[in-house]
Amino acid sequence: MKIVGDYTLIKPLGKGSFGETFLTQKNNDSTPLATKVLERKKVDKNSIKKYLDNEIQILKELNHPNIVKFYDFLASNSNYYLIMEFCNGGDLTGCLEKYKKKYNETFSVEIVQYLMRQIINAFVYIHGK
Repeated sequence: MKIVGDYTLIKPLGKGSFGETFLTQKNNDSTPLATKVLERKKVDKNSIKKYLDNEIQILKELNHPNIVKFYDFLASNSNYYLIMEFCNGGDLTGCLEKYKKKYNETFSVEIVQYLMRQIINAFVYIHGK
């Protein structure tokens, strides 16, 4: 476990090209969060800091049930920390794989329509911003 500001990074959830994501808790709060830890040297070296700043600015303005909520941004000498809503359902590919294993078939048309409505609603909301 690692403490970053008011947050405790509990355990790793996954890795990406610029860093790692951790299950996180804000001190004195049991609500699970996710923290994307980006290595500063990789972000700065690849000149994507301006894109990160843009992403943070956009995420701060979004509030929609089908978009992961952004809570906080912290920086240290070695890392950037994006504190976000924890979604424990996994990604869409993983959900499809679990569904196929359990039911031995792909998503039904009704499930795909339901998922597409959620995605389109989020896109419409973002486009309106």
